[in-house]
Amino acid sequence: MKTNQTLAVFTLTALLFVGSLSAQNLKLVSDVWPPFTNEKGEKAIAIEMVQTALKRMEIPSAVEIKDFETIIGSLKTGEYSGSAALWKTPTREEFISFSKPYLQNQLILVGLRGADVDEKSLKDLGSTKVGIVDGYAYGERVMKGNEIEFVKSESDQRNLEKLVSKEIDYMLVDNILIYYLIKNQVNNIEEFLAIASEPVDTKNLYFGLSKHIENSEEIVQLFNEEIQKMILDGTYHDILGVNWIETDINGDGIKELVYSGQTAGETKPSKTNIYEIFEDGEEVSEQKYFVNGTYYDDWESIPDSLKKSPTVTPLKNLNPGLQLNF
Repeated sequence: MKTNQTLAVFTLTALLFVGSLSAQNLKLVSDVWPPFTNEKGEKAIAIEMVQTALKRMEIPSAVEIKDFETIIGSLKTGEYSGSAALWKTPTREEFISFSKPYLQNQLILVGLRGADVDEKSLKDLGSTKVGIVDGYAYGERVMKGNEIEFVKSESDQRNLEKLVSKEIDYMLVDNILIYYLIKNQVNNIEEFLAIASEPVDTKNLYFGLSKHIENSEEIVQLFNEEIQKMILDGTYHDILGVNWIETDINGDGIKELVYSGQTAGETKPSKTNIYEIFEDGEEVSEQKYFVNGTYYDDWESIPDSLKKSPTVTPLKNLNPGLQLNF
């Protein structure tokens, strides 16, 4: 009887806790940082990822767009509940409860075909012109300690146009935009562009809640669990706009290829069809797969019944964000 009473109390406590979370209406704030955050109606991967997870947790949320200079201060005072896309620092951890990283910014160097974009640090480029987007925080690791002339433009698209017209020698752009460009461009991009195989810098992206919010730590923990579920059921892929992602889903230190649908396709995925969520520079020697809820040690182990044309609906975020025009 005592055991049953204890279980009943635990269950009631859990239900009350979930109910208290559901009663909260989180007031989130972000700046304009495409394709991760943006005004309503525009591509905003991070905002959609966070709001989808919160909705599945039955926690309502709304997002306002503000200048970034005001965002951190508003989280410190509790004026806003949190933000969908933050970088974590020790100072910010004093007043923000951070999730686990759920995405990563991967800054890629791109030049015209024939340009040497690999096996160099930025300082080895010498006195060249590199296109960046005005207002983006690239950080000292990128901006300091080199002879580069950084040329600011209003968008990544404008930098691509400047690169093609040879107004600049290189451009720095997030890897997800290059992925979209390769997937959507009719032409073979590598006939025109040289794209680095490794990023020059990476920064993990976090969901953060002001510690003024009741149960902020518990909410971000539930968010972590929900993101994992979204990866396994394909919701994550759908928002990101990819079919295959490479990530460690079981915590054993080995990355698996995770497919978004119930079937894996007729052929082994090529590198251009895979998006690595967290780039660490390490090559996977033995690729494992996760398809339709099951782990497989290699491609050959996947049953033929799953090696069919994809059954998923077309991915909704395949707007490239960049377009190469000639």
